[in-house]
Amino acid sequence: MMNLFQASLVLLSLFTVILAQNDEFYCERKADQWQVCRTCNDSKQDCDGTSQSTDGCRCDGIRLAQRPDYKFKGGWENCETNGWCYIKYRENKVCSDQKWAGETERFTTDKTIKGRPYIWMKQGAEIGKSKEACNGKQYNTGNEAILEGVKITGDRLRNIELNGTLALEELTFYLDTSDDCQEECSSRIGVWGAWSYDNFEGVCYLHTVDSCCGQFGKRETISGFTSGYVCRHCWSTKTKTDCHCSVQQRTQMPGTRHSSGAKQPLHNSATGVLRVDETEIGTDLCACQYRKVGRRKRCRCAQPQCKDSFFNPTGKCQDPRRCRTSRRVFNPDKITPC
Repeated sequence: MMNLFQASLVLLSLFTVILAQNDEFYCERKADQWQVCRTCNDSKQDCDGTSQSTDGCRCDGIRLAQRPDYKFKGGWENCETNGWCYIKYRENKVCSDQKWAGETERFTTDKTIKGRPYIWMKQGAEIGKSKEACNGKQYNTGNEAILEGVKITGDRLRNIELNGTLALEELTFYLDTSDDCQEECSSRIGVWGAWSYDNFEGVCYLHTVDSCCGQFGKRETISGFTSGYVCRHCWSTKTKTDCHCSVQQRTQMPGTRHSSGAKQPLHNSATGVLRVDETEIGTDLCACQYRKVGRRKRCRCAQPQCKDSFFNPTGKCQDPRRCRTSRRVFNPDKITPC
């Protein structure tokens, strides 16, 4: 008979095999419409949802925006609130209780019809509902908003010199909390993919949209770090896998169309919205506000809040390389002057 230690090793090896076979997902999202995760990156192949042939009945990676708030629903979280989730509707029933979800037809009708928001599934696929699927296996499809004790590595956002060349320095911010770092990342539309916050030093690192690709291979477990992803359009999970969408798609801003094909910069640009601010009587309008930040309360350069016509009309700095674009203000009780 196996002892407890040997049994634990067997269970661990089985768990490792399961993870190795089911850690490859490609996900795509269309704002206010749908989100789908698939086990392959080709919509011509029949790998819709996240079901594996050996998994049996389980929730697929299909979530649809529901009125009136247009939040994505129908995934695993829907099992907790409504007792069912979306699955791919199959002729050979994997879930014995599957029912065709008629309200989803507008997403799966022929995408050649003008105005149809065709979902990222194989042409002709249909969506169903199942209660039984809520008892199936659940896999991590990435793009986690919050990861405690995890540091995202690589793809850090770098500054651009005034002459347009890529600077060696990374764009970092000294902030009070991980919430501040998350909002700083979220406020930089079309530039970011993830953020990491050092809770001890108070340092916020921002990562380019390339961090959305191969997510599981670009992070490590480190106590004291909090991280998260903000990939709005698409991402992949398996180590060293590319996203199925282009950089242009990943950096697309809300309400805009794709560019004509010109290469999209991953880092800040020295032109456009970034600028060299004029000074008032020789004063640097973007000068650091030295404050004590982090748990160790070290004196750091705390960038001022950027000028905003509505939220910060009295601000002076308009160069997002040197100011905070988020709307959060320093907590005077926590971030004190040096």
